[in-house]
Amino acid sequence: MQQINSVYLTIDSPLINKEKLEFLIGELLWEEETYGVHVMRCKGIFMDSAAETPQLTMLQGVEDLFEIKEVAD
Repeated sequence: MQQINSVYLTIDSPLINKEKLEFLIGELLWEEETYGVHVMRCKGIFMDSAAETPQLTMLQGVEDLFEIKEVAD
């Protein structure tokens, strides 16, 4: 029987490069056998540092599907 655990990440700077985060999350979700990790749910809020002006952005995902999009003002 597998155990379910929660992992919380807190980063000192809320500025994160959206393209790099998309790559990382995609790798974790779609390469489960490589990393030995099964992600059931992911979510977060950050400032996209790759945008012309930092933009509030959210991440949400379930199983192998996820989206990263700007939060409307």
